[in-house]
Amino acid sequence: MTSIQRSQSGRVRLLARIAVYSLCAMGSLGVTSGAAQTSQPTAEEQAANSGLLEQAAESVVRVTATGTAAGSSHLDQVPNDDFLNEFFRRFGEEGGPMPDLPFTPPEPVTGLAHASGSGFIIDPDGLIVTADALVAEADRVDVTLPDGSSQRAEIVGHDSQTGVALLRIESDQELPSLSWGSSADLGLGESLLSVASGEGFGTILSTGVLAARSTDGGRLLIDDQPASAFTGAPVLDDAGHVVAVRTGGQDTAQTGATVALSADAAREIVEELATSGTVARGYLGVQIQPVTADIAEALGLEQAEGAMVAEVQPDTPAAQAGLRSGDVILALDGQAVSGPEALSSLVASLEPGDRVGLEVWRSDEAVDLTVTLAALPGSEAPDTSDAPTDGVAVPELGLTLQPLTPDLRETWGLSEATQGVAVLGVEDPSRTDIQEGDVIVSVQRTEVETVEDVREAVDAATTEGRSSILVLIDRAGTRTFVAIPLAQT
Repeated sequence: MTSIQRSQSGRVRLLARIAVYSLCAMGSLGVTSGAAQTSQPTAEEQAANSGLLEQAAESVVRVTATGTAAGSSHLDQVPNDDFLNEFFRRFGEEGGPMPDLPFTPPEPVTGLAHASGSGFIIDPDGLIVTADALVAEADRVDVTLPDGSSQRAEIVGHDSQTGVALLRIESDQELPSLSWGSSADLGLGESLLSVASGEGFGTILSTGVLAARSTDGGRLLIDDQPASAFTGAPVLDDAGHVVAVRTGGQDTAQTGATVALSADAAREIVEELATSGTVARGYLGVQIQPVTADIAEALGLEQAEGAMVAEVQPDTPAAQAGLRSGDVILALDGQAVSGPEALSSLVASLEPGDRVGLEVWRSDEAVDLTVTLAALPGSEAPDTSDAPTDGVAVPELGLTLQPLTPDLRETWGLSEATQGVAVLGVEDPSRTDIQEGDVIVSVQRTEVETVEDVREAVDAATTEGRSSILVLIDRAGTRTFVAIPLAQT
């Protein structure tokens, strides 16, 4: 397994995981903290972790989603466990069945798809927090409680932007629940516990350390091994409070560690989902970028701060307020804007219809503007079920493409402002972040309007000996650069 050869820490983590699996194979997982830990805990730490686990485990449930595509996207991102499969083949009971490991993705299925992860009870009346990636496309969701009883759950709401979902189950008595903590005071290197529920294993414990946090504090990077059973699981501090939610997703797959949503961000989302079933966010309608030192000097700014407007979307609050490309937003309602991430967080924290003031740097002077925020447009990819199917395959990219025709624009709800080539099909979703319903705007920074334009760019990249190609996509109005590996044909 190549990951073993990458670093000593990878070898240590893998050996720790083998130790846990060995305990499972002998019939008992036990109460340990070794699933992703790189050093042996002291007796005091073991006792504390054991007591914490026993208490938290009463509120952690297994979530099983069923649907035509339930959970397939995030489960495909679970790390490869070929080494562990080989370990059990060599050292397991001869002729015996392979154990159903909680860290491995399920075998490919046809027809209905099934996905399993975890969740935790956050309210004694039966509200359960889990991951959006697990249940967003599910037709049915079932919850298995620690006592082994199972029942169908209602999806109260889910939020694709933060990756949180909220379920509800019926109960004639109060259920044991976890309480929210805060990640604000956590220090780097601090040990954190994650508690999950795995089919055939019961409670599963993983430990890791806080390795980093996003600049806005909304996401935590935990140095432990991502695993499908922990999707939707709570991350606990040493007092047993929930300080983050393991939402899974592409960030986790790319880092090889766990990217979790902080409790400070998750709590607000859960409360809004419980109240209305949706999350209302303010929307400004600009594409922004950081202000570098060179840009600040060119614009006459004393410091490299604020968010520079790269583009103003037409018919948006920003356009109506008079924002222009090249403006630098320095403050929103008196709160300083340190950069693009800060501005996005501030706007998203406001409600549609809120009237706010903007301090803008324009032409060597500060300008005050007033803007009335709108509702954030849906971020889901358009429904492609009724899309025309006469696309053209581009094998080098693994995509099926078609120019944007009037019929396709009407089917996908695209305006004339969106230009490019439509993605009708993706041969291997694990190969690239591109999805059906995306629009390819440019390839290698050259705008494209036809499939032939894309082919020419691919041919040129191949001739230059490139192994991948840079594509700019438009997804529900948001533009992102994506690199696609070129297949050898």
